[in-house]
Parts: sequence; C-alpha cells; structure tokens
Amino acid sequence: MSDGRQPGPISARQLVVVVAATFALYLLLAFASKSLDAYRLRARKEELAGEVATLEQQRADLQAELDRRRTTAWLEEALRDSGLLPEGVVGVVPLTATPAPATPTPLLQPSPTPPPVVERTSLFANPTWRAWRKLIWGGRW
Repeated sequence: MSDGRQPGPISARQLVVVVAATFALYLLLAFASKSLDAYRLRARKEELAGEVATLEQQRADLQAELDRRRTTAWLEEALRDSGLLPEGVVGVVPLTATPAPATPTPLLQPSPTPPPVVERTSLFANPTWRAWRKLIWGGRW
C-alpha cells in the first residue's frame, strides 16, 4: 500500500498552485453568487413593474368612477335608487358659491427710508465681563 516514502517538503511551486486554485475557486463562487443576485433582482424588478401597471390601471379606473360620480345625473340616479327622489320628479342640487374675499390682502411695499443703523457693540463690553477680565488678567483691562 504504502511504499514507505516520507512525503517531501512542499515546494514553492506547489504552494503557488494551491493558492492560485483556491483563489480561482473563490472568484468562481463570488461570480456565481453575484449572478444569482442579479437574476433575483431582475425577476423582482419585473414583478414590481407588473404591480405598478396594475396600480396605475386601478388609479385610472377610480379616477373615471370619481368623475362619473361628480355629475348630477349620477346624483339623481343615486337619490332615485335610495328612494329619496320619486320617479318623475326633477332633482335640484344646490351648489354653494365660494364668496370672494372681503378685502384684498395688501402687498408689502418697500419702505422709502432705510432701517436705522444699529451700532455694533462688543459682546464683552458689559460690566460683568469687565469684572471677570480684571480678576483673570489683573488690572490691565
């Protein structure tokens, strides 16, 4: 079975081959993983595009229904169906008018005189700061 030989030391060439093969296997697995991720993302994108198309169609249908229900003909039909308006009677829908504002809001006009110039004062010019400076640096301030 065994011919009695001791395994020899690992040569630099064998070490390079093992490291290169390991690195190639790592790159192959990383590529396969990224390819699988790209496939899943593409499938999810197509799924979401279908959902968006469905939602846009639902929105268009609901907008059409809303426009239909805003008409007086639909209102009269709904009143007749509910029994609030007998057959042969013309329904009148009162609409409220929005009143115009009583007084228009005046626009701001630039003032002809410039604002007064505020004299700049030092932040540390008050007596408290002067007392602190005198305590810290002596009588120089």
